[in-house]
Amino acid sequence: LCSGLLDNIARRATGGEVVGENGVVRRDAYISCSGSREPLYLSARCALYDRQWKNLPEYVCFESILMRTRAGKEVAIMDNVARVEPAWLPALAKGSPLLKFGKVAAAPTPDYDKATDEIVCYVESSYGEGGDGWALPPSRANMRRVLNAPNFKDGLGAQAGDNFVWFARKLLEGGVFEDLAPLAGEKLLNCEPREITLKKPKKQILNFVNRLKDLGVDTKEALKGVLAKD
Repeated sequence: LCSGLLDNIARRATGGEVVGENGVVRRDAYISCSGSREPLYLSARCALYDRQWKNLPEYVCFESILMRTRAGKEVAIMDNVARVEPAWLPALAKGSPLLKFGKVAAAPTPDYDKATDEIVCYVESSYGEGGDGWALPPSRANMRRVLNAPNFKDGLGAQAGDNFVWFARKLLEGGVFEDLAPLAGEKLLNCEPREITLKKPKKQILNFVNRLKDLGVDTKEALKGVLAKD
């Protein structure tokens, strides 16, 4: 439902965003992702409606807007409304101009996903037209695609090639091949795997990471392919 109504997402107004004629802050109002500042409201007959604004969903999607008269004034009422979790939007709205990705989030840190064989990171994002949009929870994404995106710039929480850096760390921690885990635990390596992701790693670490870059290895499948050739 939400994926078909991406232009009709609304977020509950924050304090001071919507003020009535009598100066009362309307915390039960919603603002559309379209950039329009006209407040939207839930119908009292809507299943999501509650007199206590704290119990109203933060995000909703709606099918249409109906103009209704309340206390002698026309107000915009959302029709056919459903609750939306903000964490859904980065996945559902991929490719939409309403969705904007920012820097790689500091936490959670990148990790190796065994199921998809990829290094994943968490990216800050926002949704909606006008200004910076609404901040969304960091979304999980393939790190290589994030760093290779046309709008990515070094320094936005990561550097180009960091996918190889994190693959090297996860590889030596045993996250890719479990048989390698004892190497870190028994200190048979010249360095601790966590040192790989330091800002100024040792020369031997840089050589190892650069070799992975040269070979284009940031997945288990790619590494197995290189080893098979050797």
